[in-house]
Amino acid sequence: MVRDITAQKEAEQEISRLPSRERLLSRLPEALPVGLFELDMAGHVTFTNDRMYTIAGQVPAATMEGLMPSVVAEDRPVLESALGAVLADQPVDDLYLGLRPAVADTPLTSGTKRVCALSLRAH
Repeated sequence: MVRDITAQKEAEQEISRLPSRERLLSRLPEALPVGLFELDMAGHVTFTNDRMYTIAGQVPAATMEGLMPSVVAEDRPVLESALGAVLADQPVDDLYLGLRPAVADTPLTSGTKRVCALSLRAH
């Protein structure tokens, strides 16, 4: 297996130039045992940590629509409604969704349904 890690190495170099506190904070999202993702107002993914894709069982996506295939069909309207509420500046806590990983080479077995809890915030 060969992976291109050029972008990772460039990011590491950029981080090494930051003051130590900023360096620590920049590494925090990858160290957390939860999946994180951030969307802009148009639904484009602006940030995710690797754990998010491990939980969702899919490859990185550029938009929220790209993340939707992992959400079980009956929960997609629930997630869309919650995202609308967040965009209206109403936080959403303890949203439970079923995820069905789409990629076979993830730690989760492809096709196995998982239940995940989400908290959504606008900033």
